Order: sequence, then C-alpha cells, then structure tokens
Amino acid sequence: MRKKKKILIGAIIITIIIIIFLLVKIALGPAKYEVKFDSAGGSAVSSLKVEDGKLITKPKDPTRDGYTFVGWYYNGEIFDFSTKITKDITLEARWMQTGEGKVSGVSLNTSSLTLKVGEEETLKATIKPSDAKNKDVEWTSSDEEVATVDEFGKVVAKKAGKTTITVTTKEGNFKATCLVTVSEDKISVVGVHITGDTTVYVGKTIKLKADIRPAEATDKTVTWTSSNKNIATVDNNGNVKGISEGKATITVTTKDGEKTDKVTITVKKEEVIPTVEATGIEISGEKEVLVRKDITLSAKVIPDNATNKKVTWESSDNGIATVDANGKVTGVKSGTVKIRAKVDNVVAEYEITVKEDKDAYVIKIKNKELELGGSLQVIYEVYRYGEVITNYQSFQYGKMTVTPESGTLPKIDNSITSTTLKLSDGTELVVTIEY
Repeated sequence: MRKKKKILIGAIIITIIIIIFLLVKIALGPAKYEVKFDSAGGSAVSSLKVEDGKLITKPKDPTRDGYTFVGWYYNGEIFDFSTKITKDITLEARWMQTGEGKVSGVSLNTSSLTLKVGEEETLKATIKPSDAKNKDVEWTSSDEEVATVDEFGKVVAKKAGKTTITVTTKEGNFKATCLVTVSEDKISVVGVHITGDTTVYVGKTIKLKADIRPAEATDKTVTWTSSNKNIATVDNNGNVKGISEGKATITVTTKDGEKTDKVTITVKKEEVIPTVEATGIEISGEKEVLVRKDITLSAKVIPDNATNKKVTWESSDNGIATVDANGKVTGVKSGTVKIRAKVDNVVAEYEITVKEDKDAYVIKIKNKELELGGSLQVIYEVYRYGEVITNYQSFQYGKMTVTPESGTLPKIDNSITSTTLKLSDGTELVVTIEY
C-alpha cells in the first residue's frame, strides 16, 4: 500500500514539473537562434536573430577590394536561403580574386550537339576574363564509345547514343558541358554526276548541278574547281562563267568519300545577230463580217527575216468592230471600220464592212421596269434584223418560259446571255440576249 502511494506521489511531481516548464516557455516566447556572417576579409555583415523554424532574408552582398563575392557557404556548400533555421549557425563568405589575369570561368559555343556516326564538329571554349593568363583547358567525354574529343575540342561521333563533353580550366577548375547526341549510321556517298549545259558564251553564266548518289546520302557537300580559270570560272554553287574562248574542265568533288565527276566546258564568243527592221505588213482575210459574228485576219511581216515579227492589232472604231491580239475581228454594228496592224513603226490598214445578219435574232432587255399587278416587271423585245417581231412561240429565261403574251419578265438576270428561241413554225434557234 505504501509502495503504490509513493508511485502516485512521484507521478504528481513529474506532472507539476512539466506544467511549470511549459508555463515558463510560454512566458519566454518561442526559441530564437542567431545567424552570424563571417565576411572573410570583406565588409562586415550584421548577424540576424530568427525564431525556430523561420527563414532569414539574404543580406546585401559584402565587398572586398580585388575580389568578387561568390556567395555564402555553410559546411563547405553554398547556403540555400530557403532553409529553415533550427539552431545557431555561422555562414562564411567565399571570394574569387579578380584582375591580374586570373581565370573566372569558361563557356562553350553550344550546350548541345547532334551528329551522325562518322561526323565531327569542333567545340569552342571561351575563357573568362578574356585577358586571363592561363587559358589551358582539358577536354573529356563521359562515354568515348559514343563520341571522343581531342585536346582541341574536336568531337568525333562513334556510335549512336549520348555523351557529355566537358571542358575544364587548369586554373580554378571551372567547367562547361555540351550534350552530344549521335544518331544512326550515316548513308555514305557512292558517286556523283554533273548535269547541265556544256557551252557558255564569254561573259555569260550557266549552272551545273551535282547529282549525288544515292539521293538520300547524309552529307551532300561538294566543291567545284576549274582546270583553267582564264577560260572559265566556277563558284561553290556550280555557276560557270565564261571568261575567254577555249575549253576548261570543271570538276566536282564530294566531301564524303571524295567522289568526283568532270565535264568539259566550251567557251565561245556570242554571235552578234544584226537587227533587221520591218519594212511592211501584208494583211489578208475576209473584208466583211456580220454583227455578232467574227472573222480572223492574218498579217505577214516584210521582209521574212525581220527581227521583230510580233504584230499588234487595233480597230479605228470599237463601236463598229473590235479586234483581239490574234487578229480576230468581231462585228458590233453595221458600218465600215479600219483594222490596223503594227510592227515597230510600220502600220498597215485593212478596211472591214460590218453588216446586219438578216437571219439573226436577238432578245433585247429594255431595262425599264413597269409596275403591273402590284409588282415591277421588266420589258423585253425580240428583234430580227433590227425590227421587233412577235412571230415566235416562246423562249426560256432562266426557269421561266416566256411567250409573246407575257410581254414582260419578272426580274433581270445579267448572267443569262443566250437562250433557245422557238419560232412560230417550230424552228428552234440559239439567240443572244442583250442588256
């Protein structure tokens, strides 16, 4: 009984102690820690007090003559200011000496590179600062089975895969990397063939083409050379220029496999063809055309060896007859008109008479609307040889069948330019509709 009483008293005492500790802690507030900054010879940075589990704000960077501030370090590693503080710590400043030709960094001209097996590319490393005295570097490949790199940064693709090329400065141990991706084996060139003209005039240029075999070869790079640049020159695109009369051999060479092909180019002086001026034009063809009908005239340029034989045509009155670029004359209304043919300064005229076609029918839309039966109606008339006629049975206007009794049309449709007219005797004719 006494033993149980002692245990109970002990438990009560412990509980009282815990309560007192908690009350003291509440009274004193949350724990605070101190973060000190060792500027390592730089300008002083004040320490900070921070509550348990809180973050600190990064202070202003210190300064130090002849040095560049690198960052704050803790236990040998750069300190992450997003880290919660749970104890007293001291952060140490790291410095990098500036000036006096000290290396401060290195970079590469590209961070990634894609090559095919057998291809090569040289990486360029830039040391910082530019006036650094020691610019020695070391090149390494993380997987030399995929790609190798030599002391000059030349990367050679070996097999499909990926590898990281690293350049490291001898001074300061600064690094820069490039990820190299090597694709499947390349398709090698097996041959090349030159196509194009083989004759060029002095001062003129022709283009040669190099057909690579196979067409899907990976590297189609070629170089062009001339055996005699005093006769003919050739540029990197296969453009051959004639320099003087003679013959020259043009050679194309592929970069892959050094396959070649040759062609002999003949350079000639360009013949000067004398200009022969036209002295006359002879026009021939029918002299009459009916209204809405056409005829075609022809023109012969004299002499036969005239340099320019391109004839242009024009009508003296397009209201009577028109003429197109091929000499086709179309009658518009009765009358007389002159059709002219021209070559350079030579002009010839041909008189054409336009007559009405007595057998021609035409439907003329008067474009005058009348209000009949509460709606607008369009007036039309059927003509034959200029006279209005009514001796027809019907004609089609769109979906409407029109008879002489109709007298009007419901509306104008300019897209309808011809139709079938049925005469009183049952004859059907294709006629023109004029607006």
